[in-house]
Amino acid sequence: DVKGDRSPAAIERWANITEAYRKIMKCNDDLFWVESWVARVRQIEIAKLQNADRIRQERIARRAARVGLTPDQYEAAEAEAVEAAKEAAEIEEDNRNQFVLDTLPVVLALVLAFLMISLIAILVNG
Repeated sequence: DVKGDRSPAAIERWANITEAYRKIMKCNDDLFWVESWVARVRQIEIAKLQNADRIRQERIARRAARVGLTPDQYEAAEAEAVEAAKEAAEIEEDNRNQFVLDTLPVVLALVLAFLMISLIAILVNG
């Protein structure tokens, strides 16, 4: 290391660099180009991951500016909207369940009446 860093992390990092260098120098051209391509793909993926949070923050800032809020206010409003949507979905599900519970006795009564009328018809005609 040029700076003279002799820490265990620096020594390990330098050993990894040296090992990778020796491995690449021993390989043939095809493997070299494949390794180069893989390294570039890794670099792009790392950049995407590193930029994802920045891009998200920029998107929130643009949306917040459109509606005249600060990014923090926008995120709070968005969280409130998500909670309200969850509550509305729960209420809708409860209403649906209550509808089923309310209509079930009526349907059962109609089925029972049909069965009784069918039984009476069989007994009278039978």
